[in-house]
Parts: sequence; structure tokens; C-alpha cells
Amino acid sequence: MAGQDPFAEIRPIFQNAAICLNLETSLRGEWQKRKNIVLSIDKSALNWLSDDIRLITIVNNHVADSGDPRRLVASLTEAGKIVVGPTNPSVGSAMFGSLDVDLFACYFALPRLRLSYSGKQADALLKLLRNSRASRKIVSLHWGYEYTDTPAPFQRHLAHRLIDEGADLIIGHHPHVPQGFETYRGVRVYYSLGNFNFFRTEIIPHDNYEWGYMVLYDVDSNASHAVPYLINNNYQPYTISDQHRRAYEKRLWQLSDSAISSDVQSWFLLQYKNWYLREFRIWWEEWSTHKDLRILLRFFVWLLLPMQCRFYWFSMKRGLRICEP
Repeated sequence: MAGQDPFAEIRPIFQNAAICLNLETSLRGEWQKRKNIVLSIDKSALNWLSDDIRLITIVNNHVADSGDPRRLVASLTEAGKIVVGPTNPSVGSAMFGSLDVDLFACYFALPRLRLSYSGKQADALLKLLRNSRASRKIVSLHWGYEYTDTPAPFQRHLAHRLIDEGADLIIGHHPHVPQGFETYRGVRVYYSLGNFNFFRTEIIPHDNYEWGYMVLYDVDSNASHAVPYLINNNYQPYTISDQHRRAYEKRLWQLSDSAISSDVQSWFLLQYKNWYLREFRIWWEEWSTHKDLRILLRFFVWLLLPMQCRFYWFSMKRGLRICEP
């Protein structure tokens, strides 16, 4: 879609609003990290970020794919954007009328040794929230398991802790498919918006690739609601008719019911299992292709991580076969 406005079909929703988005990429440089997926753009691509896009968070797992992320910060700042990041976690401030708003951003890697989102990132984010004196506090979280429909129970636990510390709105992203929302103590938590303008891999087919949702937030009333959209073959989001919108709102409510009702065991067996099988195949193909003992060792360590062991335990209790290469 080179040369095309990625937001051309969705801009009507932007009118009379200040847009905040998560920019999950790096600014192309002289070198790139060695990893399965590397995301980078030319500086010229930032020209599509129109004036109504005011706040940009860059606290995610791809911001340093092409070197020092401060180059991206400098380019966005030069374009007049309020940038939150790249330090994990970060906070940025903006004025909307007479109200001051703090926007917090944090990236959580998947738990390995512990079985939760507790630890230094969570503690640092909670401290930032605790020390904020802003009228409104919005939290943007890059978290969760890719291509899963339901957030992990420990994500819900962290969200509740953040609200207890004063968060007025929580927005999640990273799974690349929509997840539901819940209301806790009068505060909305949107666990995953899904893709917005982002390529999708056909290697991992998913029923919810075709749509996502924005969150419209009224700073004055502290109220929010979800606005579903569809995504075309050029990965561009576009508005939908009222009839289709109601259908996707119904799907979102179904996802929300699942998010609230899912317990630890059902989440491991229904959601984590799919993620585990996908990752297992990636490891197996990597080993089968290269026959490198170092890869085999890392694969073996991955198989014995505490999250995997807990998954094995729930699977054995149910008499389920885990996987086949």
C-alpha cells in the first residue's frame, strides 16, 4: 500500500477529536535486529500522521528494531506530536480544554519465570500513576498473548490494580485481534483493540483479523465507548454501516462476556493452548531447518518454563494431548 493514505477510509471518525495511537514500528536505520519479525518505516511515512493525531505512544516490542528509538522520538516531536516513550514505562501530558491529561504507556513481555504481570514494570507503572496529579489518567498497555480472543486472568488482575491507583481508562493492544472489555469500579478496561493499520500474516489465520475497534473517550464526562471498523485488503481500517456495526458490537459483547467469565484453567486450555501450539511449531521448524544444538537447548528451556509447566498440569488433569511436531 505504498503511497496510499493508511487512514483515508477512517478519517470521518477523526473529525472533532484528538487521536492517540500506538505506533508499533521503528525508524529505518543502518542496521536491524536479528529477529523473526522486524518492523521499520522510512521517515517519509510519518507524513500520513495528520494534525488530528496528537498523541503517539511508542512503548512496544518493535520500537528499537532499527536502532536507537530516540531518532523516532525526534522525528515525531519535530512533526508536532506529543510522544510517550520509549522508556518503559513512560508518561506524557496534554491539555484538553481546562483538563490536564496524563497518558501512561507500558510494555509487558510475556511472563516466563513468574505466572503474572507483577515485577519491576508493573511497580514502576503503579508508582507513576500514584504520583500523577492530572485530572484524567489514561493507561496504554502493550501486553497479552498474540492471536488470543480472551485476556489472561493475570491481565485482569493488573488492570484492577491500575484502577485502584487512579487510572480513568485502560487501553490494550498487542494481540492483533480484538478482545473484550469490562468495567471495574466504574472504569472501562479495553483489553485489545485488534489491528488498526497493520499487516496480517496468513500463516496464522484468524476469524477476527477482519475487524477491530477504536475507543472514543470524552475527557469531560470520563465516559467511553467502542466503535468497530473493518479492515480491507490494503490493511486500511474503514467505517461500516449501522447494520454491520451492530453485528460487530454484538461480537464485542460476546468477547467481553468471555473475558469476565474465564477462569485460570479454562484460559490455559482454550486460549494459551493455541498460543503454545503456534510457538511450538515455530521452535520445531527452527530446529528442523538449522539442526543447531544452541536452538535445541533454547527450545528445551522454553518447554520447561513455569507457564508451560502449568499448562501441562491443566492438560494432564483433563487427559488432553498437548501437541505433535
